[in-house]
Amino acid sequence: MKTLTKIYESIVSEDTVTDDVSKIRFYEDFLTQDFDPDKPNYDPQRNEIMDILFLTHSKLHTIKNTSTESKVLNKIFKKIENKSVCNVPLYRGLYSEDIGLFKIGELYKFDRYQSFSESLYIAKLFAHRTKSNLVIKLNPPIKNGFPLYKMAIDYFINLKKENIDAFDSSDGEFAIDGYNKESEWIFNIGTCIKILNIYKLDEYTIIEAEMVK
Repeated sequence: MKTLTKIYESIVSEDTVTDDVSKIRFYEDFLTQDFDPDKPNYDPQRNEIMDILFLTHSKLHTIKNTSTESKVLNKIFKKIENKSVCNVPLYRGLYSEDIGLFKIGELYKFDRYQSFSESLYIAKLFAHRTKSNLVIKLNPPIKNGFPLYKMAIDYFINLKKENIDAFDSSDGEFAIDGYNKESEWIFNIGTCIKILNIYKLDEYTIIEAEMVK
């Protein structure tokens, strides 16, 4: 199977990132992860890949003890800083946040890793699920995001080419479809956005914003 370095080579495209980001090879650094060499069949590279793929479900499996930070995500964000740019709007359906937290003209700072989608429909689903009906719309250009779905889709495409049995046993086609539909980007703790407007769209309240940091 291809190394993590090779996997990253095709997760970027001209419509979402700057030219410089295609030169980044940050997955090769993941081999420095702490692991137990005496543990049978332990592959630190594969475990890092699995950690990343499961980020679409939760970030908690990469965060140890009482820490709020993920070692894997910290490596990613360090490498893509000032190089990754998304040129399409991104959306986030809010869970428990109150509308009172957002005021036009003021800043809002992420206190944890935040996932956004290229799909307004997906964001609405999350907002409706928790009955908040609040959706953040982040206007482009949007810097320093990690396009999780691009890396994940590339991983499964390569898996299909190199090990069709493993691809089939992993429900690869279903996984690719799911990652593509969610089109998820992840942003770092401490990211700042500025609230530009707040308006109603059907039953939803849209909080329009732009990236500050």
